[in-house]
Amino acid sequence: MGFLTLSPRFMNNLHDQIDDQIDVVTRGLMGLTVTCARCHDHKYDPIPQADYYSLYGVLRSSSEPIVPPELQRPSQSEAHRKFRAELDKRSQAIRAFIIKAHANMLTASRKRAAEYLLQAQRTLAQPPTDDFMLLVEAGGLNPTVVLRWRVFLERLVSRAAIEEFRDPVWGRGWQWPNLTKPKRQPSPKASPHCFRAFRSTKPGSPPSIPASSPP
Repeated sequence: MGFLTLSPRFMNNLHDQIDDQIDVVTRGLMGLTVTCARCHDHKYDPIPQADYYSLYGVLRSSSEPIVPPELQRPSQSEAHRKFRAELDKRSQAIRAFIIKAHANMLTASRKRAAEYLLQAQRTLAQPPTDDFMLLVEAGGLNPTVVLRWRVFLERLVSRAAIEEFRDPVWGRGWQWPNLTKPKRQPSPKASPHCFRAFRSTKPGSPPSIPASSPP
């Protein structure tokens, strides 16, 4: 990426980083400030919001190496060979850590799907936030996974309102917190005939269970 990677980090807010890179590109090559199109079409210049996010997609899909590339031909000195060996060792450790952390997140996301779904439902009525300073405590719910569940529930709500669509599985997902716990009803007394039948004969399949009848 070269010069664009020298932009400010904005406390690791990726959206602001890309916005600054778009600003650098358009100011330098077009002589225009187009960052207003992040929120709306330009009023006087032919710069629609769609063009802004087209360029945003290009920069977002580009990867920045952790270690900057070398600008000169590497030397064959012993010091450089030691540097390369240590760099390869640390790069492999970082890749292994990322792979392990991603696998652990996927496993936890699958096991705690019910918790994520309920947390996503709780945030449906809240305004969207981009808290890039948020740190997840050990054992806490990952906010990215919560956001994905929330988007899924929002689509269900939208389809239910517009298309009158009811998903057979998740159709009432957004109504779960409003459901009251049913009162426990006293169970009816079992027939003494059933008790005698179970004590005398171990039932097999349902047809072998004798029907209840008055004693």
